[in-house]
Amino acid sequence: DSFQLVLQDFVNNGGSIIYLGNFGWGDSPVLHSGFFDGFNSFNSGNVCNILDETHPITQDVLNPYSPNGITPMIFFDTDLVRLVQQQGFDINPGDVVCYKEFGNGKVIYMGHDFGSGLADDSGARMLSNALKWIGSQTVLEWFNISSVAGTIGYPDSETLTVSLDATNLVGGTYTTQ
Repeated sequence: DSFQLVLQDFVNNGGSIIYLGNFGWGDSPVLHSGFFDGFNSFNSGNVCNILDETHPITQDVLNPYSPNGITPMIFFDTDLVRLVQQQGFDINPGDVVCYKEFGNGKVIYMGHDFGSGLADDSGARMLSNALKWIGSQTVLEWFNISSVAGTIGYPDSETLTVSLDATNLVGGTYTTQ
């Protein structure tokens, strides 16, 4: 419960969290965070359908697409913005990519499993898009990331430089997410 409160405080104050799918979940941490209400579903093997092709997270992703490894969820939240769903074994389609506003921040659920080696290009593109989307919404003069745009193919990598410049700041503690 104490970690739940820390996460909620973080997002309420303008932070963003991205939960990723994981086949090994059992009792899902996303459901114990206090951000989402629902239950785990299963990858039915069906295609994923993008509901909003204009959203920054779904830009440049084929619609529909065939996922390699996903953990869809059945969420009951009425304030949820659903971006990608998969028709599965349940009556309702499973939520694969969605988000909600929470206080001054955002919580994103991406059901793509990047930890099992089953990631696909569509999931990787949406994760990249999500990072750019949440990163572009906080403008701080004292905080800079060397690159907020670009494409990195699997399994390549890129080093990002984070710079903090306190030159024009009044003494004190500064935080950002």
